[in-house]
Amino acid sequence: ESGKGVGIELSPTAHGYNLADFADEIFSFAKEFETNLLITLKEGESITEFANKYPELNFIVAGAVFNGIEECEHKNIYTDTSSGALDNAIFENRSEIIYEHLLFASHSVHTGAYRGRIEYAEISNKSKAKILRGNAERIFSKYLNK
Repeated sequence: ESGKGVGIELSPTAHGYNLADFADEIFSFAKEFETNLLITLKEGESITEFANKYPELNFIVAGAVFNGIEECEHKNIYTDTSSGALDNAIFENRSEIIYEHLLFASHSVHTGAYRGRIEYAEISNKSKAKILRGNAERIFSKYLNK
């Protein structure tokens, strides 16, 4: 209620619960407060079903390369650049839609290493700018001028 929060972080695996068991309760709460969700997933887990069900929420996947962005009906899934598999999974033969859904190190304290990976990637400067700043500005814009 203070207006200072910009999101909710969920770590189902680390905290020992199945996200599907609490998803509607959590995502309805997030929808009520118009907030973003940062979710730590294991490789192979998916949130596409929930992202399609809650189009007004932004789902930021951390800790794993998430390949469901292109399949998501509302394009409201983002992924963080802190995944160790990022180079192979994201920067090789991917469409521009992927670059519009990457957030720079939103779930990491090792920003220097990730910055270098992006700076030297063989992608356009426009895509680099989206990853490093533009995408975050777009999804967090309602919080920037409060």
